[in-house]
Amino acid sequence: MAYDYGSTPEPVSLVTQAVEIARVNVPSEKLVLGISAPTETAESILTKVGIAKRYGLDGIAIWRLGLVTSEMWSVLRTTVEINR
Repeated sequence: MAYDYGSTPEPVSLVTQAVEIARVNVPSEKLVLGISAPTETAESILTKVGIAKRYGLDGIAIWRLGLVTSEMWSVLRTTVEINR
């Protein structure tokens, strides 16, 4: 989980730091990056997906799917394979 830092959108540096810390003990392919839809924008979600890809994570998970806007879905469709 890389959210609840208290700012909107979540700070890229802290999300990256959380991923780096997790990778110390868990292989990247076993990690999924948790993203909180209420605190993100379409552009910031794209940035978080980029972090997950850069570090070779298994994917992302979005908290509160009902709050994902149509703009966010559009951005996600351009960069990830969506599994439901």
